[in-house]
Formats: sequence, C-alpha cells, structure tokens
Amino acid sequence: MLSRLLIALALCWSLAGPVFAQSNESFDAAEFAVIADRARQVVDNGQASDSALTDLRTTLAAWREAALAARERRIVRVDTIKSQLDALGPAPDEGVVEPIETSARRTELNAQLREAQAPLLEAQSAFERANGLISEIDRLFRSRLSAALLTRGPSPLFPPNWVTAGESIAEVKSSISREVQTVTRAPASRQLVLDRLPLVGLLLLVSFALIWPWRRLRFWQAHTGQSLAERPNGWVMLTRSILALSLPVLGISLAVFALRRLGVFGLTGNAILSALPLAGLSITGSIWLGWIMRLELPSDRVNDPDPRRLQRLATFIGSAIALSLILDNVTAIRELDAATISVLRFPVILILSAGVAGIWFLTKSRRWIDRTLFPQEGAIAKTVPYIRFAIAAVAIGAPLLAAVGYTFLSLRLTTSVLLTTALYALCFVIYRLISHVLERFDQTSVANEDANDRVGILVRFAIGSSLLLISLPFLALIWGA
Repeated sequence: MLSRLLIALALCWSLAGPVFAQSNESFDAAEFAVIADRARQVVDNGQASDSALTDLRTTLAAWREAALAARERRIVRVDTIKSQLDALGPAPDEGVVEPIETSARRTELNAQLREAQAPLLEAQSAFERANGLISEIDRLFRSRLSAALLTRGPSPLFPPNWVTAGESIAEVKSSISREVQTVTRAPASRQLVLDRLPLVGLLLLVSFALIWPWRRLRFWQAHTGQSLAERPNGWVMLTRSILALSLPVLGISLAVFALRRLGVFGLTGNAILSALPLAGLSITGSIWLGWIMRLELPSDRVNDPDPRRLQRLATFIGSAIALSLILDNVTAIRELDAATISVLRFPVILILSAGVAGIWFLTKSRRWIDRTLFPQEGAIAKTVPYIRFAIAAVAIGAPLLAAVGYTFLSLRLTTSVLLTTALYALCFVIYRLISHVLERFDQTSVANEDANDRVGILVRFAIGSSLLLISLPFLALIWGA
C-alpha cells in the first residue's frame, strides 16, 4: 500500500514535468482531447489493472493542473480587456453618436474579448473534463477496494493450497533464473554485462561501505532516563542518528541501482529489487523512531524495561512492514493465483498481527506512556481503553479473518494500524523536538515565568494541533483514501 503511494507520487513527478513545461506557454487542447477520449474508453471498459489506472490518473492530474494554469492566465487576459472596456465608459444608447476613435477602440476591444474568451472556455472545459475523469477513476478504485476487502478467497490453512503455493514459488525462482540465463547466454548481452561489471562492482563496494557503519553504531543502545535536550551531546546524537538513518538507505538504493545497471534481471527480479530501498527505509526508520521514543518517554528507573521493549517492538514492526512491501511488489508483478497469494500473505499477517499485539502489551501497564501523552485525566485519556480494545480486536481478529480467506482485509487492517501508530509516533517525536528547541531559546525572565507558562502552553497546543491537522491527509491515505 505504501509502496503504491510512493510509486504514484514518482509517476506524478515524471509525467507531470513535460505537461507543466508546455503549460507555461500553451495548452494543447487537441492533444488533451485524445488523452481524454482514451481515458473515457478505459474507464467505461473498467478492465484495466490498478497500475494502468494509476498511470492514467497521474497523467490526467497533470493535464488538469495544466488546464488550470492555462485558465488562470487567460482569465487575466480577459479581465485586462474588460478593464479597458470599462475605461471607455458604457456603450452609448441607440441613436447617440460616439466619437469615431472611441467607437473604433470599443469595436477592437470587443473583438479581442471574444477572441480571448474562446481559449478560456476551452481551458475551463478541459479542466472540468479531466476532473470528472479523475473522479470516476477514484470511484473505480474505491469500488475495487471495497470488493477486494469483502471478497472471501481460498483459505491459507487448506493443505492443497500449500502445494499450489509451492509450485508458484518454484516458478518465480525459475523465472528469475531464466531471466538471468537469457541475458548471460547471448554473446552480445553477456559482453555488455562484462563491460559493466567493473563499474557495478565499484558501486556495490561503495554501497557496502555506506551500509556497514550501521553495525558499528552503538549509540542506539544509549541509556534512558534523559531526553535529548537534557544530554550534553543530545543534539550531536540526533544529528548522528539522522546520518545513521540515511546512510544504509542510500547504500541499499545504490546497490539496487548497480544491480539494475548490470542488466541481468528481468521483470520479476527488478520487482524484488525495487522494493528493497523502501524496505530498508522501513527497518532503519523504525529503529530510529524507536530509539527517539525510548529517550523521550519518561522512565522512573534507568532499567525500566518498557522503553527497551518499545525499541525492540519498533524494529520488529519495521521489519514486518518491509517484508510486506517486498511481497506486495512480487504479487503485483507476477500473476499469481488466489490460493498462492493467500498462502504467501498468511505468515506476513501473523507477523504483522504480532506487532499489533506487541503494541497492546506495551501499553498494558500504562505507566510512562500515560504520563507523557495523557498527563492529566480527561476526555482524551478516557479513550485509551477503547483504543486498546480496538488494537486487541485487530491483533486477534486479523489472523482469524485470514484463516477463513479474508487475507486482503486482514493485511490492510494490520498494516493500517501499524502505519497509523508509526505516523503518530513520528508526530510525537517532532512535537518533542520542537518543544526542546523552544525551551532552548526561551530567554524570558523569572518575573514573567507565570505569563510565560501560559504562553508556552498555548504555543505547544498550537504545535500539537498543527501536527494533528497535518497528519490527517496521511492518515486518510493509510486507511485507503
């Protein structure tokens, strides 16, 4: 799900660039009409794959923005002509003779106005048409998602499905082997691979050099009891942690680029490779997030086990999501049957459900999390039992749903719960870091301490509210918007 979102954003960037470039000068209505006609046929047919619909939607979104930009430019032109007509005054009544120069100028401006309004209406019509097609594609996506969530497939616990899944996995392995052999057996392509091998080897060495320091960084095991702001080298640690987060992801991305550059993998191999950078980011990002949360959440004792459990749980969840991303990429490329997909998804669902259960167990004591998130009893704090009940229901219900065949629904539930938790954990970390910065630069006097407390409360409330509002679109995307 997350990989599809990022792929859609990348496609939007790559496809929108040429369209926006031409929209700065002119809007080609004829070319848009051809694309819109094709989109209409695809939507009416309703048989295109999700990836094809995503590409089409991205293209239409770029044209919609181009039409909007063209409309805004042409509105300015029309308004300019109208202001010139207004400067001439109202048209004379019938029988009243207007000066020749004024009449000629009025006639000329009216002609210009008619000429300028035609492309304005054209851009407006194109914008409305693109917007309508995008809305229809969105409705098609929603109907497919609803159907997939409610469709009961084969049970992964049915033994004959294991045989089918084993045969499909063997076919995937043989497919990758055939892709490599097809390239290496042909003399021309084999020579091309040999020519690229030195550069690819160098890139792989560089990527290994970027990934290897990750194993040597010990500050992930820093003792709790002090937040980053309370440590003498806290901000240095934060900078090092961000660097440690980026280096392995950069190394994995470079390794993937090198292996793709080698040119020995085909569709299936590249599908696995393309998931690795995002999978690496999921693992390293979860380690970083768990480490920051471990430092920022208060602890009564240095050896309080809860923060350490949080860090281990974050790493486990990130690894589970990484596995899910790789599986999603493979199943999206390969036309696997429903029984195979059900069997392959089931262990991933069990792992994700274990992560959800870990969140429930971690909040069971409600000691340090409550003191940080809900320092005072109130309406929000009273919702915690209901949230924990929902988490427990997902942790128990997801494997049961998957066992009877609702693997897609189960996978979406567990993934959405974990991504939602990660989203608001990130919001909490950002809130704490901003609070530390505000405390660091607070230079008010002791005499104004009470007033400053009130101002600080308002500022922190504004920061928290802003983060909450910013998170809402991402929350909608996580849950299927």
